[in-house]
Amino acid sequence: MADAPQGYEEATRAIAANVSPRYLRLEELERWVSCRQYDGQPDWWTGGENEAPLFERAPCFVYPVVQVASSSNTDLVLGEGRFPSISSKPADAKVEGSLPEAKSQSLDAFIVEHHKLCRFKAHTREAFGAAQSCGTAVALHGHRNGKPFAELVPAKWATPKLDVDRAVLELELRYPYLDEVKVDGKWTVKAKLYRRVITAKRDIVFLPADARDDGAEPTWTEDTSQTVDHNLGFCPAIWYPFMRGCAPVNQIDGHAIHENIRDEIRNLDLALSYKQRCALNSEPQPVEIGVAPGYNPTAQMGRVAIVPSTERGGIPGMGDTGAINGAYMSMAAPAARKKGGGFVWSYTDPSTKVEYLTFPAGLLGEQEAHCNDLLSKIEQALAVVLPKPSDFKMSGAPSGVAIEQTKARQYDRCDQYRDDFEDGFILPSVSMQLRIAERVGPALKVPGVNEALSTLKGFATDAVATP
Repeated sequence: MADAPQGYEEATRAIAANVSPRYLRLEELERWVSCRQYDGQPDWWTGGENEAPLFERAPCFVYPVVQVASSSNTDLVLGEGRFPSISSKPADAKVEGSLPEAKSQSLDAFIVEHHKLCRFKAHTREAFGAAQSCGTAVALHGHRNGKPFAELVPAKWATPKLDVDRAVLELELRYPYLDEVKVDGKWTVKAKLYRRVITAKRDIVFLPADARDDGAEPTWTEDTSQTVDHNLGFCPAIWYPFMRGCAPVNQIDGHAIHENIRDEIRNLDLALSYKQRCALNSEPQPVEIGVAPGYNPTAQMGRVAIVPSTERGGIPGMGDTGAINGAYMSMAAPAARKKGGGFVWSYTDPSTKVEYLTFPAGLLGEQEAHCNDLLSKIEQALAVVLPKPSDFKMSGAPSGVAIEQTKARQYDRCDQYRDDFEDGFILPSVSMQLRIAERVGPALKVPGVNEALSTLKGFATDAVATP
């Protein structure tokens, strides 16, 4: 980087030395969701240094197929009218040990108010999306000044200690980052490490430490202003590996929905980009035979259009992400000839020939069919169907029954996801919230907390009834 601040190269080496292979694996999976998987590759239009082959360039068209699939699954599992109802009363009121009606109602009312304050519905949707994106969702529960919260932390930052039931005994959060500081009037970049350890009794935050380029562990100093003694008796964290199934004991993460189809997604992006390139260059190309090089058959020269580009594909001028830092031309030429009704191309040599090079008829249609074929295969692998007008051989708008039949495989897959997410995340989260409420007591600022406590105190301190 020619404009990089002082110390940038040393800082990036230190960053690379302080991330684990697991961190890199999860970050790579996340990049395919945010459409950043091609960062660092040569530009599609200019090719970069030495004019890299098209297949080695970053596609100009990046279809957010993983993001679309994840959002569609989230809507089907936890969308409007699909979020599960949570109750402390069994469906069969005769189950031994079930709560009396009055206590069950007061506890259920407390859960509803608690979930409103901590945005639990939005929290679970975010967690389900994160789990699909990288294979794992990590949630923290607690309260701040009496108000309950539920928040996610990136799984790549987290390393847990799990018990035999895979509940979290201790959670360490750690990540490197670049810190920009001004030294002697010049901006300097330094690599720093963040660390936080949550145990059964304490939430310990350490002062940022310098990251070393040999990856050696720094000397950590506790930040007493940020550290909290929560004294809950358990680590208030939920570790959810998405669809983990039976896996080796050292595999703590689940499976991202796209972990096995990244090659197919790249091929789709390349196919779409090739089609875009052909569409932009599909205007017939004049070819002159018997014309001296540099001869201009019109009196005026035109200019090739220059399309501005931004680092992250943002809209030019819209903040930092929209800052123009480059441009590309559809045809690399110093100038263009004027074309139009008022511009006549004239030649004095009778042997001159002017012809046109055109794409074969139906080329773009064949490319479109190829792109649709690739997208169809990806949809089959993800069990996600995006209905298209061509899928319905009927007149008028497609009916709800037709759409449901088309999405039948996705419904079946989402049924599996729903059961796994309920057992691995939703119920453990609610149980965690009730355990915290029992420990915090009336200091928890949730309507109905006193009525709920009279019920919760009747259970063991470390095992509260699971709704």
